[in-house]
Amino acid sequence: MGFLRLLMRGLGGVRGAVGYALVLVVVGALVYDTVANAPEAQSVQARLRQELESITPLPHAVAGERSGSYKPRKAWVGRRYKTTAPYREIRTYYDVHLTKAGWSFHRQYGTQDWFRDFGGIKVEYCKGPYMAALDYAGDRADYGWVFSLDMTWNHTSLVDEWTGRVCK
Repeated sequence: MGFLRLLMRGLGGVRGAVGYALVLVVVGALVYDTVANAPEAQSVQARLRQELESITPLPHAVAGERSGSYKPRKAWVGRRYKTTAPYREIRTYYDVHLTKAGWSFHRQYGTQDWFRDFGGIKVEYCKGPYMAALDYAGDRADYGWVFSLDMTWNHTSLVDEWTGRVCK
């Protein structure tokens, strides 16, 4: 028996061979995507971290958890803060400082945590292909943080799905 015939029998015939070939193609595409695109995402994450660090935090806010991640074609960095300042003061401060740093307001919307409304609000800004999100937990939230500032690349749409407004 030839090698090819033996291989086909071991794989379960033509259907089995096609199935294995498809799995190999998918795995190969994922590996290629990671090898080809992860370095760019890592570089963008470093740029976003610099951008985040260039924004002076709200005075008297206590910096908390710093986080971030990247994967092929996506990057994210963020920081959480505690403060006694009300939402209006937080929002006004970051509107001014993000605008000075070249960010443009995109949209604002209320947030919920598993269908519970704690008064959370998310405000999004953009700068080129990047998005910044000021996430206020809400007056009734008890998360251990009051607001966070996150910067992302390719995580959310720069087009508002309701108005069609493009973030610039």
